[in-house]
Amino acid sequence: MALDEVKNNVCQNNFCRYLTTRRTNRLGYKNQAIKTEQSKVLTKSRARLDFDNVSRLSVKLISDPRLITQVGDFIGSHADIEFTDKAAWAETFQYFRRSKKNSESEGDGFPVTQVLGAMPALMKRLYQLVMSPLNMSFLTKLGFAKLLAKDLVRKFGSANAIYILSFPTEAPTVEKQVVTGGYLLDFWLRAKSQGLSLWPVSIILQHDHIREKFQKQFELEGRAYFVGKMGVALEELPPAPRHYDPLNVSRII
Repeated sequence: MALDEVKNNVCQNNFCRYLTTRRTNRLGYKNQAIKTEQSKVLTKSRARLDFDNVSRLSVKLISDPRLITQVGDFIGSHADIEFTDKAAWAETFQYFRRSKKNSESEGDGFPVTQVLGAMPALMKRLYQLVMSPLNMSFLTKLGFAKLLAKDLVRKFGSANAIYILSFPTEAPTVEKQVVTGGYLLDFWLRAKSQGLSLWPVSIILQHDHIREKFQKQFELEGRAYFVGKMGVALEELPPAPRHYDPLNVSRII
C-alpha cells in the first residue's frame, strides 16, 4: 500500500489531529457542564470496535454535583497513598524532568509545569527537591501527603463530570484487556473531538483494595479500568516527549 494511501486511511475523520493533541490535562477546567450531545458521543460504541463482549463494556458519566463531591471525597481520603507508597512514588517521580529540554533529550517524562502549570525556574527547582522520593518519605511523616490529598479533593470535587469505564467481569481475559485498549483510545479521542480534556485517577486502578472500595461505594459492577475527571481545560498543554515508535501513527504523517 502506498504511503499516501496509508495516511488517508488512518487520518480520516480528523483521527490524526485528535490523536496528536490528546494528552492528560491536570490544570484548571472551566466551570462548564457537559452537554447532552457530548455525553451521547462519549457513550456511543463504534462498530469497528465491536469485538467479542466489547459492546458490554460500561461507560458511566457522573454529572450530579452531589455524587461528584462524593467521588472527590473518596479520592481525597485515599490519595496520600500516591506519596506514602515509596515504590509507587519512586516510579512516578522518575518521569519528572528538570525542564522541557531535559525531557526531550530523555525522550519521555514531563516537566513539573505539565502538572502544576507555569512557574518561575526557582520554584520549579524547589518542587523537584521537595517531591523527590527521599524528601517525600520524610515530609509525609509531617503531613505533607495529607495536604496534597486535600488539594485533590478540591480539584475533583469541583469537576464538571467524572467518567468510569468498566469491564463487565472482575477478571477479564488478557485478550479482552488488549481489545479494551482500543475502546479506551476511542473514548479519549471522542472526548477530544468534543473539546474535552481528561485527567485519569491512577490510585483507584493501581491499588485493588481502593478500587474495590470505590466500586462498592458507587455500586459499580465488573471491574473499573479507567476513572477520572473531564471538562473543558482552561489552557491546552504542549505534548510530552515520547520514545520513537515506528508503529506510531503520528510518525507516519
